[in-house]
Amino acid sequence: MVLAILSCYVRLYPLRAHLWDDARDQATLMVIYKLKQTFLQQVMAQAPNMPPALAAHLADEKLNATLHKDNQQFTGAVDRVTGELMAQPGAPAQKIYLLESDPYDFYDLTDNIVKTGSIASIIKGSNILIP
Repeated sequence: MVLAILSCYVRLYPLRAHLWDDARDQATLMVIYKLKQTFLQQVMAQAPNMPPALAAHLADEKLNATLHKDNQQFTGAVDRVTGELMAQPGAPAQKIYLLESDPYDFYDLTDNIVKTGSIASIIKGSNILIP
């Protein structure tokens, strides 16, 4: 029973978490870019003779501090920009993909755990080899 509930949770997780939401990824990059440009302009306005590399480094430090300190405001801005991107005419429909799985393979792996106590005797990288 627990295995069935766990497998349903893992299989349907993308429906809840929207792991592959292109609009959200694009919005996150847009917000970060805008913040960095704003901080770079502030640094250059305060010290116009500063070398560009140092100004970019200071802008990056301000950006990192802001992301850590004002995380809720950043998340809210990303959510707002995501909504704006999705509301644009001609925006692509959101696609949600379910995880692909082979039930027979997972049944064999589960059966192997019950019989031997481990998932496999040989694991090479991401390959699980069952003797």
